[in-house]
Amino acid sequence: MSFARIDLVKGDWQRDIGVLTGYVNTALYQAATDAATMMQTQSRANISGAGKFNGEWIDGLTARVDKSAGHFVILVEHSLGAMVRPHQYGAQIFGRQLLWIPFEFAYEAKNIYARFFPHKLVWVNRKKGPPPILVSTVDGQPKYFGKERVFVPKRWNVVEICTEIGKGINDMITAKLEAMFEPGA
Repeated sequence: MSFARIDLVKGDWQRDIGVLTGYVNTALYQAATDAATMMQTQSRANISGAGKFNGEWIDGLTARVDKSAGHFVILVEHSLGAMVRPHQYGAQIFGRQLLWIPFEFAYEAKNIYARFFPHKLVWVNRKKGPPPILVSTVDGQPKYFGKERVFVPKRWNVVEICTEIGKGINDMITAKLEAMFEPGA
């Protein structure tokens, strides 16, 4: 058999608990904001260092803190949506018939699907060896080559970076709370 001793609590404990809850919520929000900033900065650096990614590939990744149902949630998103998935996990991409990939020297074909190329293209089938190509009727230069499938290797480590930072959030919250209750703070 166990006994519990109950003492009369003096003071305005409801007010004190409200103040403490405010401190905890502030620490949670600050730690989540710091973690989101770290996730965004380190992930963008990872994307930038992974090859020929620039512009929206880098700046499209954002991390923000959202408060939903009384919890703070860090949302890491990319504006290009599903296009980033092969770079994060690796993938094999199949063409419906062929994938048309721009040649390195065909600058005007970069980041433009073959069907949206501004000039007429002619399909040239070669009997042996290399895949078929698409040649521009304006300058007679090859612009794209066709492949049945391509393998995109894993290039990014965004999920791993966010997971690693997420493991340290408890320490960040503790540091924020300790800073709030330090003498002279």
